[in-house]
Amino acid sequence: MSHGVNNVRSRWTLPDYKPTQKYENAYRVTARFLLWVEKTKNRKVVDKLDAALRDGTYQPEMWVKLTGLTVDQLWKEYGDDPALALTYK
Repeated sequence: MSHGVNNVRSRWTLPDYKPTQKYENAYRVTARFLLWVEKTKNRKVVDKLDAALRDGTYQPEMWVKLTGLTVDQLWKEYGDDPALALTYK
């Protein structure tokens, strides 16, 4: 699976995890976290959250329903093992 289009040419990458980061910090930090959630918990989580945000039904409890954990619990687990195999094109 590759992520994005023309990432190599534009020199755009997802950053490595750092303990000082938080999912609220920046787009690329959040994007890497969401990719980790998709790969480790629920491959449709972003689609489901996006749909709920667009139709006005989003609730923070959706994280638990979709993954079994709150977003803060997910972030903690991500920080404990943030490894991701990334492929860019």
